[in-house]
Amino acid sequence: NERNEAVEEARALREERDEVSRQAALAAVSLQKSADIIDLLKARIGKYDKKIEEARTTVRNDRLKIKKGLSDLTSCLKTFRQYLEARQRDRENGCLVDHGTDTTLPEGFQAVLDQVRSIQLHPTETSAGSKRPASSSAAAVHAGHESDSSPDESSEDSDVVFIEPPTKRRKRSSTSPKSKKKRASSHSASK
Repeated sequence: NERNEAVEEARALREERDEVSRQAALAAVSLQKSADIIDLLKARIGKYDKKIEEARTTVRNDRLKIKKGLSDLTSCLKTFRQYLEARQRDRENGCLVDHGTDTTLPEGFQAVLDQVRSIQLHPTETSAGSKRPASSSAAAVHAGHESDSSPDESSEDSDVVFIEPPTKRRKRSSTSPKSKKKRASSHSASK
């Protein structure tokens, strides 16, 4: 009996040993898989660390570029503001020049401004005594064209100068043969 019990106990121990060995083998396989997974994770972590470092470098460079761009933009806006202020000063100086209170311009430009002022004042002086502003030179030219006519005709023509349409039409009407015939017929009828 004791021998049979010893055999049974040895067989149970062998089965238990085989089970433990099988579990140990499974655990070793599982550990190997875990080790492989850990190695893969380490490799991925290394790649991600590299990408993160590259991203940080990119962000750092972008910040520097943005900072430089903002600095350049600020400088450009400052220059543009100075330009606008200078233009405003030039406009104000131009207004002062129009009023004759600034003498910083060249002599030639000042002479041109004086001529412009005289031209602007001329119509108000000549239109005071007549309905239409006519220069004395235009009247003299018209009188020179009609110098062969009698004093009565020239006085009629001087009245016509103030009544006739603008210069371009006056030249066409005075040179047309119909107007000369009408003048001649009206003068002969008055005589």
